[in-house]
Amino acid sequence: MGILRTKYTLRRRDFCGLVFLVCLASAPASTAAAATVDAATLEVDAELSPEAVAAGTESAAQSEATAPIAAPSAREILTREWNQPGRTLAGRISATRDRLVELGMVGFPPAARALILDPTLGDAGVRADGAVELAPNLPDAHAFRAAVLFEDKQFVAAAKAWLRSVLASERHFEGGLWIRGHAFAWLALTLTLGGALYLLVAGTVALPRLAVHFSGPERRMPLAAGVATLLLLAVLPGVLGFGVLGMLLALGCIGLAAGSGVQRLCIGVAGAACLFGTFPVLDASVRNFGMVGTDPVAEAAYNIDWETASEIDLARVRTDDVDPLARRALATWDRRRGRLQSALDRYDGLLGAQAGTGALNNAANLRLSLGEPEAAIALYERAAKQSRDPAILINLAEAYGRTIRLDEQNLALAEAQLIDAETVEELTRGEAATRLRDIGIGAGEVRERIALQPYHSDAAFLRVGVTPHFVEDRWMFLLAVFGGLTLVAIALGNWLPDGRPVCEYLDARAEQTHGHGGTTDPFERVNRAAENRGRKKRLRFVSLILGVLIPGAAALIARKPLRGFITLTGFVGALAAWFLRVGLFPDPLASGFVLYSLALATAAIALAVFTWSTLTSLVVLWRD
Repeated sequence: MGILRTKYTLRRRDFCGLVFLVCLASAPASTAAAATVDAATLEVDAELSPEAVAAGTESAAQSEATAPIAAPSAREILTREWNQPGRTLAGRISATRDRLVELGMVGFPPAARALILDPTLGDAGVRADGAVELAPNLPDAHAFRAAVLFEDKQFVAAAKAWLRSVLASERHFEGGLWIRGHAFAWLALTLTLGGALYLLVAGTVALPRLAVHFSGPERRMPLAAGVATLLLLAVLPGVLGFGVLGMLLALGCIGLAAGSGVQRLCIGVAGAACLFGTFPVLDASVRNFGMVGTDPVAEAAYNIDWETASEIDLARVRTDDVDPLARRALATWDRRRGRLQSALDRYDGLLGAQAGTGALNNAANLRLSLGEPEAAIALYERAAKQSRDPAILINLAEAYGRTIRLDEQNLALAEAQLIDAETVEELTRGEAATRLRDIGIGAGEVRERIALQPYHSDAAFLRVGVTPHFVEDRWMFLLAVFGGLTLVAIALGNWLPDGRPVCEYLDARAEQTHGHGGTTDPFERVNRAAENRGRKKRLRFVSLILGVLIPGAAALIARKPLRGFITLTGFVGALAAWFLRVGLFPDPLASGFVLYSLALATAAIALAVFTWSTLTSLVVLWRD
């Protein structure tokens, strides 16, 4: 999938580096060959006349003077700024941040990752703050800052930073898709396995209770035969091709026929949860994992904005410059290389009635840089009506200041501080206070565009053997079938006479077998009462053991069906979160820390719910 692209790219780079080392090792031979060629060239030149040599030298000088010099990319400029010697760590962070604002870039992730992963660069607190400043849209930067604050026992600030890391994942394209895909995967596992386990346990418990209606001394059918008959009916859907899910739904219908009102409600919820987790939630997880690579032009535009574009990305946007996102990416490319008029010409084609906030703000920045403050103010005001982004208001305040409209400048700054004072403080710190701030191509824009494209689910191979092969993606058909069977099972349960509990049935069988029914002997009554007390103690002991060993069994034995469903869901949710903590696919170098912390927090909450529900159910069993 597209998420794996980063890993494969790194491997290709390692291979290229190995080839470079091999070439470097063979450099002396190449140098000797070059020296031989140069000597031969000099011998040929010696035979030429002085006039020819002078003419050739003059021509070479003119060609060197007129040869175009390639402008360095924004990534190269930032790399040089970051690696400037003789600076403290704080100085390097500040200088790189100022250059980021000057180039109109959102962040510089390579430097942020270096601050996160290299403890030799300096103090952990300085590195954490610098990582957030240099890459505010990188989720792992905020997660690293949360970890540093937690170690310093600043728990409230750490919680806020961790929350920002989760929110920042929505601003990172691949990182956000990676987090979303795993969130839906966790939900699919929890709903599917939790619902399946509840249907299995509830149906198994209901088998002997329903078999009582079909067995007994008057019907001449043993209880075991009745249970075996119902179990055969439950296995029949699997034989007919309805898969494991069909058998579980059949067990759920047996539980519906033998259960009470609350039990029937919980079984219906468990069946619906199993269907939802198996079909739409699993499809959403696979959809997010497979979203990378489905719209090459949109992803190329996003890569250009982040200065991670390849030559292929540039070719894609240049061949499709009618696309608004491609035109905006090319405008960003020109603006960062100093071609302001070319960038403005591209933005002018995007400033119609449906112009986006980013195009309006960035075009206004270009107008202001080219000495057109009034035109820039008009564009800023249009952008401010569409979005409450503090960066737009700060740019507008700068434009007001350059036209000596000080009252309006103060009002714009005050409005920006009311929206987000912390962001305003970061954007107006140091030399960046007079810089104009561009709005990049957001991950949300790319995801929304990709979501509008037609999509066919690739999750069918994960459901092989679990669901009917002829249903495919039509899960609503299965839901309708389960709903119809639910009504039939409830009607059957209401039609059947009130059966005796299994223990009473066994007592009746014992009385008929041993001939103790209706005795008036007081000694026999005392012995029977003692036997009943001993049997109840053994039954309670066995129930407690089962309640401890089997998740959810304590609540179901205590006749607490809703608590049993919560117990099983919490148990499965904790296991699923622990299983997904390192990810199903490699991290795109953006959200690994965020997923790990999210998984641990989810597992802790689910485990707490499971523990509370199990303990309260065990207390109920002990009291009974």
